[in-house]
Amino acid sequence: MFSLTQTSARQREIIEVVLSNGWDYMKGLLTGKKDEDPNIPTPEVLRNILVELGPFYVKLGQILSTRPDILPPNYIKALTALQANVPPVSWEAIERLLSQELGQPIESVFSKINQQPIAAGSIGQIHRATLTTGEEVAIKFQRPGIDKIVEQDISLIKGVAELVSLTDFWRKLRYC
Repeated sequence: MFSLTQTSARQREIIEVVLSNGWDYMKGLLTGKKDEDPNIPTPEVLRNILVELGPFYVKLGQILSTRPDILPPNYIKALTALQANVPPVSWEAIERLLSQELGQPIESVFSKINQQPIAAGSIGQIHRATLTTGEEVAIKFQRPGIDKIVEQDISLIKGVAELVSLTDFWRKLRYC
């Protein structure tokens, strides 16, 4: 369970990401200034917002990309890119995570690890590696801190859904 201060910090982070991507529509909602013709974000801006917000929102975008009954084709096309084009976690972060998990020097288990992932998704990524025995393996890493972020985001998405339900956002978006 998360404290209100942790959730509030995540809410601030989400608002900062949305506003930094120039989403004037959200700014209007937050300030109470309703625009008769809101500037709904372009498909690319929406995709960028979801990527910047993190794995939970990327997953949401992936799901939405399969729903032409909810979003117009240009949004479906932009969000479909989230199916395969999720930025990987840096090698430095992966290396720290692996070192912590192993509890021993990485070199004592692996003779080689490819620093470039063969796949990266919203929840994790996969790297090729060779054990010290010579056996080739794949190592799947969960994104650092993903469990905490997803739990916070799930609790927050309820509030976001409630906020969106009070606006004409979905109606306008559907007819773009």
